[in-house]
Order: sequence, then C-alpha cells, then structure tokens
Amino acid sequence: PELVQKEKNDIKKLSEAAEILLSENEEISERIKVNLAGGMSFPSAKYAAFDGLIDADILTQPNNILALEYLMSLIRRKSGIIPVTHGRTVSHRSDSEAGGFASASHIREKIRKGEDFSALTPYDFSGSATYDINRITKIFKFLLLTRGEALFYGIPDSEPGLYNRFCKSAEKDSFDEMIDSAVTKRYTRARLKRTALRAVLGITGGYSPPRYLRVLAANESGRALLANMKKKATLPIVTKTADFDKSIMAEDILATDIAALCADSPQKKGRDFLTPPVML
Repeated sequence: PELVQKEKNDIKKLSEAAEILLSENEEISERIKVNLAGGMSFPSAKYAAFDGLIDADILTQPNNILALEYLMSLIRRKSGIIPVTHGRTVSHRSDSEAGGFASASHIREKIRKGEDFSALTPYDFSGSATYDINRITKIFKFLLLTRGEALFYGIPDSEPGLYNRFCKSAEKDSFDEMIDSAVTKRYTRARLKRTALRAVLGITGGYSPPRYLRVLAANESGRALLANMKKKATLPIVTKTADFDKSIMAEDILATDIAALCADSPQKKGRDFLTPPVML
C-alpha cells in the first residue's frame, strides 16, 4: 500500500530528521507561528516550516512522526539505546490483510461486526469483552449541557473556540460523528478527540512526569527484566494496584472505570483492583 511505502524504514534518514527538528532556529519558529496564524493545523504548520529541509513524507505519516518523537527523546537524554526500524506490511488504516497481518483499525472493525479475527492476533481473545468509544456519547453530551464552557477549563491543548465547535456537533448521533463534524484546518481529528476525552476524564494541567511504572503483562524474559528493575528502577513498579497509593493512580483508575462503560457487557467498577497482570 502507498502509505506503507511512504513510511521510512530508514533509521539514518529518520535520525537526520530528528536532529534537524531539535535544532529549530528562530526563523523556523517564526514560520510556524505565521502558518498557525494563517489557519493551519500545527502538524501542517510545522511541515510547511521545514519544507525543503526534511522529506515531506517524514512529517506527514503517523508512524514516521511517532518514530521522530522517540528519536528526539533518545537524543535529548543522550541515551545509549540504539534504535532500529521495522517496516509494516499493511498501512495503519488498511481494510485488507496480508500474510496474516492486518491493521488495528481492520481488526477493530471485524470485532465491531462480530466477525472472526482470531487468525490476525497472536492469542485467542474470544469471549473477551469488546469496547466501543461511542458508548460515551451521551456522557459527553450531558457534560457539555451541564458544565458548559467550564468543561474545558484547564484542559491541555484546549481553547475557547473548541467548546462552540463541540456544541454545534452535539446534534450528531455518536461520539465519532461529533468529532468528525468538528474537524477544521485548525482543529485536527486527533486534537479534538484527545481534548474531548481529557474533558470527560477531568485531566487538567500541563504535562507531569510519570510517578510509577505499571506492569500490564510479561512473559519469561519480561519477568527476568522485572526482577532487575526492582533493584535499579527509579520509580515504583506496580504489579498489584491494591498495594499502591490510590491517590497517585486516581486518573488511571478513573479511566478504567469509564472505559468499562464502553463495554458490550456489564463490567465491575474498580477492575484495576481485581485484574492482575497477564503472565504468559
């Protein structure tokens, strides 16, 4: 697929692009500001500002952008980690399958339709609950009605115009449709969805560094790594939520409880305290 071809399976070119992004000078910063003022979305403004310095595909394809963030973080930290690339066989939104592989979007669509997807995942998930974000539609609309503009006060990446955009889209039937109808050049789908979910979860304030490391699953080699981490990690490692400070994990616990509202079958409140890590 064309998108897969545009994703750079080339660590040298990606690393060079990361170095260029980190060396952003005043001229580039000013270009980005001008582009934003002209109504461009931030990704588009940044792409245009670096036009001619970095290949267009690197700044516009999702996996390329994610790779750049990892690489820039490694450079900032002067890390000894040696990054490698691993090319995908199907694009991130492809509705086709190739050699037993499929995009996450395609697998989710099969789950929504009740179709068999077992050949596309490494483990058998049959019988597991399925989740649909559109089940929070009424919750989001309720919060828009009752909280008004205050719903977005202190929400990262929010600004006054967003509330009005969401209010205009409230006539739509589903959360996804609300997000899609609110998209503009200035407000990308990713930004709108991220802001709406932060509002539902009540996540305010700027970035804060992680306060714990939570284990979700591990195999034999993972358990060996965990044993070493317990001696060397600078943050506490959480394998049993009940034994950890609940106030520190409050947002994590709330997110799990709200996700439970999106399940296709009843889910108990407080599943974080009932579900241990998966040990393979």
